[in-house]
Amino acid sequence: MAKLINPEIYNLPSTYVFDLEADCETGIRSKISTREHVWTIDEPVLFGGSDKGPAPIEYFMGSLLGVTNIMVTCVAEEMNVEVRLTQMRLTADLRTDGFLDRAEVPVPFPEIRMTLTGTSTATAGQLTRIQAEVARRDHPLHQRAGHGLAGRRMARVRLQHLRRFQPVLEELARQLDEVA
Repeated sequence: MAKLINPEIYNLPSTYVFDLEADCETGIRSKISTREHVWTIDEPVLFGGSDKGPAPIEYFMGSLLGVTNIMVTCVAEEMNVEVRLTQMRLTADLRTDGFLDRAEVPVPFPEIRMTLTGTSTATAGQLTRIQAEVARRDHPLHQRAGHGLAGRRMARVRLQHLRRFQPVLEELARQLDEVA
């Protein structure tokens, strides 16, 4: 089994510093840069932007997909199990009353749904263990999905998100059993 995760990742210091910059092109649109990468964050016209790039929340949600892919791959490799996710989809319900200041919204994303599709040599039991380990590690982006800027209700939302992640892996296990 070819390893995808660079083993040097396990030699990282306890704290890793990310360094990003933003050139604020307008009051809505920003050009973000980090390392050798540059991208535009904008809002759709409905929200006052010019739609020159995904909205900040769309980048955030894309990051949730990316980190889930990485965490599943990392944990599977540590367990010497092959899991190859081929497609992922995320849909999320945003409570707009909070950012429009119409009401107090303690959980801005009451519903986040993720569907994973892929192949694996893992048994259903191994997939369950992978799910449990990914949930135990609970990447900070998963925490932020329901954390909100005010920092309330994190534990409740984290548990809700992780409970939603279990059916995703169970469905992947079911699909794999059908193929086998």
